[in-house]
This record gives sequence, structure tokens and C-alpha cells, in this order.
Amino acid sequence: MDLKHYKDFDRPARLIFTGGPRAERLNLILEHSYRGVMRKNFVSEGEHAGFLSSSVDGRPWTDTMWTRDAGTMLREIAACGEIGSACLLAERLMALCLPNEKGYYVFPEYFRLGEPNSGTETDGTASILIAFAKLYEILRSPLFCERDFADRLAEFSTGRHAPLTFFAEEIESRRFLLGSGEFGGGLNVEGDYFNIVQNMLAGYAMTCWAEALERTGERAQTGKKLRETVEALERNVRQYFVRDGKWIWCLDPRTLRPEERVARENANVGFAGINGVWCMASDAEGFDLSAWPWQEVCRNTFFDLLNFPLRREQLEKWGIYTQFNTFCHGLLSSAYGIGYALQCAVLMRDRGLLDSMLTFFVDQTISPHPRYQLTREDPYWTYERMLSPDYFELPPEQQDVGEGCGALNVVNVAEYLKLARLMTGVEPSGKDAPPFLPADFTGFSLENVILLSPDCGRYDVTFDGKDLKKQKKS
Repeated sequence: MDLKHYKDFDRPARLIFTGGPRAERLNLILEHSYRGVMRKNFVSEGEHAGFLSSSVDGRPWTDTMWTRDAGTMLREIAACGEIGSACLLAERLMALCLPNEKGYYVFPEYFRLGEPNSGTETDGTASILIAFAKLYEILRSPLFCERDFADRLAEFSTGRHAPLTFFAEEIESRRFLLGSGEFGGGLNVEGDYFNIVQNMLAGYAMTCWAEALERTGERAQTGKKLRETVEALERNVRQYFVRDGKWIWCLDPRTLRPEERVARENANVGFAGINGVWCMASDAEGFDLSAWPWQEVCRNTFFDLLNFPLRREQLEKWGIYTQFNTFCHGLLSSAYGIGYALQCAVLMRDRGLLDSMLTFFVDQTISPHPRYQLTREDPYWTYERMLSPDYFELPPEQQDVGEGCGALNVVNVAEYLKLARLMTGVEPSGKDAPPFLPADFTGFSLENVILLSPDCGRYDVTFDGKDLKKQKKS
């Protein structure tokens, strides 16, 4: 593929929910936020073409591309059918990634604009690999037949010095993958840890690539090795990461036990980002997880968090699923809080939870509290830090939470785009689930979406509340 002409491959899909005012407002949020990212965060031409800034307008981390954010947004750009832009982002990610100290192409936590780097960032690398696998299948399909770029993705992801090779060797020697930061030991915790979110996400990346290689008939031994590694990882997870039917957040790599000091860290207590284990499984296993073996552990963890008194009170009062028990006064949420929780509500098909949380998300996106100092050009743009209305009743000296990365923070756009796809139940490879919509939604139309199964092509999909229809475009 000649990436100079990537725009020729961009034919975006469009999703429109039908129903009352809430459906219309959600449509505007999704469309405006996605287009905002593609206009303001994404570099479409020039020396840095393909770079995706995690935030904009001089807010924290402007002109940096966080690998977790880039992976999740690449997943959504590909799902939206803008394949040229997806290829441009993938090309930039590969170009910036240098071999780490062990000689493997593993991504760092983030890239600065124009600065190649290396690292051992498990969750960022895994998020990118999931998106690469999905893009690889689309490019290899009869719709594009772009084998050269697809093969580059496969070699980068699964070859001798590839990140998946690094994952497999680390799991074989250590049982788990080490990680640091927010999805390692957690916020404000230094050092490397075995974290359940990072390790399960790595397993999903290996599963995605194993399936992609099986479906295209390529690299059979690599696919077999990836399957075996996932099986070994999950055996280890069951032995070490489950206690009383719920997930353990992280383990000390020396003792393979949780460290009390880390567990008591304020930002780790009740951190709702652990629900990512559940909602991210849909990237690998499809949109129907009813038979998925880890569902009960995820469900137990979700409701154990929800039963914390302040979080339960906030959900029942306002519809917010908060992100922490006490950090930020227990009154803050974001994609890792309510975003993941909304996706879990769809996966468990709990309409009560979906309705209450979606109402809060839509209302607070368009009309945040009048004392929230949020800067944005467009009132429909999603933003990083959502706050309970009760936060603004705190004494002024305690109101110490700012907008942070603010509007168009990439991961806080990507995860709501994925929520919308989960609600439709339409999964490109054919691992669909029945649509699951809020009570006041009457259906949806999904125009120009790429589906690989049952017959590869671009489709228009409609749902009127009863019947789902897929019409292949000529």
C-alpha cells in the first residue's frame, strides 16, 4: 500500500441510534468526538503523519502518543472503516518503536512527537497488537487484498524480534508479564509488578493474532504457539490471581503474592480499571461472553466494587460508577470507571445499570456542572474527568481536581465508541451478540461498516427493535 494515498482507503462507517432525545444526544457525542480526534489529535500529513496526540490544546500530554491510547483508538478507526488512516497510524507506531534492551520491538509507555523509543509497556503494546491483528485481517480480506502492508504487520507482531515473541518468552520464564505504572503496581507505585489487567490483555492480543493467522492460513506454527502460551498464562492466572472468586489487582513478582503496601495505596483501593479485564475480553472473544470461563470472576469483582457504600450511593443518586473508593474524594470517573462499567453492563445485559449510567454520561458530557472549569470548542466532545455533582458541594479548599487531559483525551473517546459498537452487537469477524439497547432506544442504522463474515464486504445494517438486517453494498 502506498501510504501517501491513504485517504483513498477511508470510507467511514456511520452509526445512528434511533429513539428519543437521549439517542439523538449520544449520536452527536459519538460523531463530534470521533471527528474531533481525527481533526485535532491525528496528524494526517507531513513529517509526523500518523502521530496521534493523546490530548490537545496544551493540556497535559499534548504532543505525546500514549501507546494504550493509540491502540484503543486504532481499534476504533479500523472498526469505523477508515482503513487508510488506520494504516497511517500503524505505520507511525512501527516506525517509532525501537528494539528494547532485550532486542524486542516492545512499545514504551508513550512517544514524544518525532522521538523513537523502546520499552516494556505491556498494556500499551497489547492494545496496539489487538488493533494490528484486526487491521491485518481487514487488509488481507478480498475487500482490500493489501498483502504487503498486512505482512509487515504480521512480521512486526509475530516475528523473531516481535512483541508477541517477547510475551511468550517472558510467560514461559516468569509465568507472567511485568508491568509498571497505572496498570502495573498502580498510580503512585514505583517498580514492576504482575498486574491482572495487563496480563489478561496480553492474552487477548495473543488470541487475536492466533485467530487472525488461522483465518488467513498463515504462520500456522506461530498461531499454535500463541494458543499454547495463552493456555499456560490462563492456568497461571487461575492459580495466582483469583481469591474468593474475585480478581487480585497485582502480585509482587518475587513472591507471587499481593503486597499489602501496594493494595492499600489510595489510588488502588477500589480502582475500577480492573473491570477492563471483562470489557476488553470482547476484543478477542467476541460480543457474546455468556460462555466465557472468566465471566463469574469478573462479575464478582464488578459488584464487589459497586457495593462499596459511597460508589453504590453515587450510582443510585446520580448514575455515576466512580473510579476509586476514596482517591479524588471518591467522586471522579472516566473511561476506566464509568466507561468500562458501561461496557460491562452491556456484556452482562443489565439494562438498569446501562440506563442509569448512560444517562449520567450523556448529561454530564453535554452539560457538566456549571462550576466545572472545562475548556473545549465543542459541547459534544467527551472529556477525561467526569465529576459527581456532589463534588461541587465539598468545601472550596477540597475541590482540588482539575480537568486534567480534558476534552478529546483519546482513550476517553475510544472507549465510548466501543460501547456504541457493543450495544449494536455487530462484530466484524461474525462473533456477534443480539443488540442490547437502552430502554428508550428504538433501534439503529449502521452504514458502510466492514464485515468479514459471513461474506466479506461493506454493509448497511439496520435494527428496528425486533429484526436485525444486513445488506451488502455493491
